[in-house]
Amino acid sequence: MHRADPPVVSDGGDEKIVNELLVGVHLFTYGSLAVPIVMRTVTGRSFRNAPARLRGFERFMLKGRVYPGISENSSGETRGRVYFDLDEASLARLDFFEADEYERVRREVELEDETVTEAFVYIIPSGREDLLCSEPWDEAGFISERLDGFLEQTCRWMSGYSDASR
Repeated sequence: MHRADPPVVSDGGDEKIVNELLVGVHLFTYGSLAVPIVMRTVTGRSFRNAPARLRGFERFMLKGRVYPGISENSSGETRGRVYFDLDEASLARLDFFEADEYERVRREVELEDETVTEAFVYIIPSGREDLLCSEPWDEAGFISERLDGFLEQTCRWMSGYSDASR
């Protein structure tokens, strides 16, 4: 494994753009957000992304939900997708979307080429593992059977978001 070099930010002099782009702020996703159309529905943007894995975590469905959560397990590994260079507004929208069920933390993730990079990830907080059941996440089943309804529900949920609520 090798560590990714930090991105270089152009010194074009526009401080506002540098502050909004958050170059180097990535998000590892492993459930509904790993489906690019869901990410776009939540953030209103598309981001460069790639398959990745997170070691030390296990993924299970949340009780009574159609999406998963992850909790720490030293022998676990979770495959997912990392989105690169998120902006502040998108992170705020993601925090709203994930609500109180998850905690956003930084962890190292490994890309397919074995490059290691740091990314945010939403995890089930320690002590709240009772939110999870033993059922594994089935991404293909989610896409084929539940995605349309989930997108409608997500649009309704996100309509309650306002930039002023940050």
